[in-house]
Amino acid sequence: MDYVLEAGVVLEFDNQALAVSRQGQHFPISGSCAPIRDEQSAVVGVVFVFRNITERVRAEQRLQLLAETSQLLVASLDYQENLIGLANLLTPDFAEWCTIDVVSNGPAIRRLVRAIGASLHGALRGDDTVEVETDPQTVQGPAFVIRSGRAVLYPHIDNALLADLADDQQKLHAQGLLETLLCVPLMVRGGTLGSISFGRTANSKAFDDDDVVFAEELARRAALAVDNALLYREAQEAIKARDTFLSIAAHELKTPLTSLLGYADLVRRRTQAGLPIGEREQRGLSVVVEQARRLNRMVTSLLDLSRIQTGQLSIDQRPVDLSTLVRRISEEVSPTLMMHTLVHAVPDEAVLMIGDELRLEQVLQNLLQNAAKYSPHGSTIRLRMEVVDNWACISVADQGLGIPNEALPRIFNRFYRAPNAAQQVSGMGVGLFVVRQIVELHGGRIEVQSKEGMGSTFFVWLPLQAEHAYGTAS
Repeated sequence: MDYVLEAGVVLEFDNQALAVSRQGQHFPISGSCAPIRDEQSAVVGVVFVFRNITERVRAEQRLQLLAETSQLLVASLDYQENLIGLANLLTPDFAEWCTIDVVSNGPAIRRLVRAIGASLHGALRGDDTVEVETDPQTVQGPAFVIRSGRAVLYPHIDNALLADLADDQQKLHAQGLLETLLCVPLMVRGGTLGSISFGRTANSKAFDDDDVVFAEELARRAALAVDNALLYREAQEAIKARDTFLSIAAHELKTPLTSLLGYADLVRRRTQAGLPIGEREQRGLSVVVEQARRLNRMVTSLLDLSRIQTGQLSIDQRPVDLSTLVRRISEEVSPTLMMHTLVHAVPDEAVLMIGDELRLEQVLQNLLQNAAKYSPHGSTIRLRMEVVDNWACISVADQGLGIPNEALPRIFNRFYRAPNAAQQVSGMGVGLFVVRQIVELHGGRIEVQSKEGMGSTFFVWLPLQAEHAYGTAS
């Protein structure tokens, strides 16, 4: 003010002070002061003009927070680490409390991150990161936001909402430390990955519409970062699976070729020498034929895998009698299973569907060969078909290694092999993947029931023509 009086100029200032309202609230101001002149142009006083710049300051702070958020989210490809950093960044600048929930593989929603402001640490002790499951069917709160894919603002927490919140949130509310709640979805590519929830205490300003817009932008950036991290992880896993597959495939293809070439060379040398082909050579020829068939199956699987990846695997739609097909496959395969016994139970009546007989034969051959491969010598393999309503159910049961429970969800994945199988029996991890694709192209599905050490049963369900579904299995 002295400078204005002495120099007689207008002085602008910005965010240099905090004004206090009659309600005792502080807010930032900007303004200017100008001299007051008398008739002789002498400066006799100063006039001040103030402007409340709360919204402008808040906007600048939000932009700064968004910039810090973006920088944090690209700092690492570990999305959980990024989300923990994000939650800690937002407390207490945006909210006193923050949780991040993600959709897990099962039906439950998993709490991945919890961050609380310094003022709440005394009321809520323990690790800032926790993992708890939330009922996905709750009608309010994070689970509802994940299901609906839209943000929800709860200005006040009532008893109905409180019942749907986790224990730590209920504890905060009971102590008056959680009075308003804002939940926004983590959405990307049309799907919902999870949700971010923000909480404020009774002493803080309640969330408003601007906060909702800001929280949605934060969630959008976080979802993109999570999606990028997941895509990177999938790409790395795919590269690792590809390299492993190529290594296994090279070994698997070399094994039958070695036997095939060795025995073929033996027979060639015998015939060139004009010697008769004896029992030993006859056995060698049998090995050549069997290894050639094995090699052909491997190459066929690789070609089918390529067709699937390029979307070119197709089926020839024609009427197929499944009873005749299953019976024929059983009779053809049975003599080749020298170390196993194959028994079948197939309806005498015709069971018709529209499908590709060669592809369906490929499915059965693969399942029967797998059953033999993973079963001990002398065991029994059971092939059965029955009709349930308008579906044919073909099952292949063995008494082999069985599949560990944790491997069951992935057993039909490309290149995947159960750990116990990979350690004991060679294979490329392609067959069951191709089988599932063929079955699904027929409008069917494939399922498996298994326990490690107690064998496995694969069920192939295929839709029938309604007029040929002759009855219901007992």
